[in-house]
Amino acid sequence: MAPAVRDGLAALGHSFASISDAYMDFGAGQIIVRTENGYVAASDPRRDGQAAGF
Repeated sequence: MAPAVRDGLAALGHSFASISDAYMDFGAGQIIVRTENGYVAASDPRRDGQAAGF
C-alpha cells in the first residue's frame, strides 16, 4: 500500500497493526476504488466473493 493511501486512511480514523509472521495465508479481500473515469472493482480469486457497489 502506498504511504499516501495509508496516511489518508489513518486521517479518516482507520487503524493499522503490523503482523510479524511472514506467513500470511489468511483472509480474502474485495475492493472498490473510485477513479477519475468511474469505479474499479476486484475480488480475491482464491476465495468465493464479489466486489459490488450500489
